[in-house]
Amino acid sequence: MLTAVAVFTALIVLAAARLGGSVVDRTRAQTVADAVALAGVTHGRAMAERIAGEHGAVIVTWRANGPPGAIEVLVDVGYDGERASARATNRLDGAGRVSAHVAAP
Repeated sequence: MLTAVAVFTALIVLAAARLGGSVVDRTRAQTVADAVALAGVTHGRAMAERIAGEHGAVIVTWRANGPPGAIEVLVDVGYDGERASARATNRLDGAGRVSAHVAAP
């Protein structure tokens, strides 16, 4: 009986570790997608590619629209078997400064 309990406990621990690892991977993928979208809206696609590469990710899809001061970038990023999307926009404020924001697509 004690052996069965030990095996059952070990299986639960392994399942929890796998689930936790998956959550961490999805969170990292989303963080990279956010960073890539912000880099793209502020510095262009080349910088977005660089940021993705530095974090072990790849840009799966890329869309950029709008004139300077009102650009929107939408990206899908692949990271460690996970995929995440992000949307970033920039806006020109009344003082001539550009601010960037990231949000869910």
